[in-house]
Amino acid sequence: MRNLLLITALLGLTGPAVADAPPYTVVTSADSPLAALKPEEIERIYLGRVQTVHDVKVLPALGDVESPAVARFLDDVLAMDGRRFESYWRKRLFSSRGVPPKVEPSAPELLRWVRKTPGAVAVIPAAEGVPEGLKALTWAPPPTAAPPTEPAAPPTAAPPTAEPPPPVPPRRPRHPQRRPPPRSAGHRPRGAGHRPRGAGHRPRGAGHRPRSAPG
Repeated sequence: MRNLLLITALLGLTGPAVADAPPYTVVTSADSPLAALKPEEIERIYLGRVQTVHDVKVLPALGDVESPAVARFLDDVLAMDGRRFESYWRKRLFSSRGVPPKVEPSAPELLRWVRKTPGAVAVIPAAEGVPEGLKALTWAPPPTAAPPTEPAAPPTAAPPTAEPPPPVPPRRPRHPQRRPPPRSAGHRPRGAGHRPRGAGHRPRGAGHRPRSAPG
């Protein structure tokens, strides 16, 4: 919804024209409990997203979508042109998602329908004023949004410094290979003076005393 303007026309209100007043007026029957609608409520009504507003069942209607007043309303409130509006409702009808606003090109027939239909809301050219038996709905324009501010640039991070290499553990001193102590001069070699096996061995039977013969 863009460029939505404040509707200043009220029932019985007269005065100098407002330079930037829109060329359309949203009206309802004079005995309708509706008096004012929010911009988002108007948008949802004509897009079929709500059917009840302030406990009132609302039935929206439009004149000829090609007329300057209705075309401006579609552009201001729904951000659509007539072709997109009709395409939008064809898709919703195909998926059984609501009933589109009544479109009545004949201005007298449209006004007659609004007068006799409880909860009817219609868009008519503002140049026609507010006909008898109807009243204009007013709504506040959306607040003007402050221009977005550019986010502050994040502080430049310092380049990462290279981490120092881990300390090298000190190498353990290598012990010199132990060598056997030199042998002394009087060392008796292994096996020296070894008595060979059998030396001085007494043969079996040697010195055996024979048994005496039987008498």
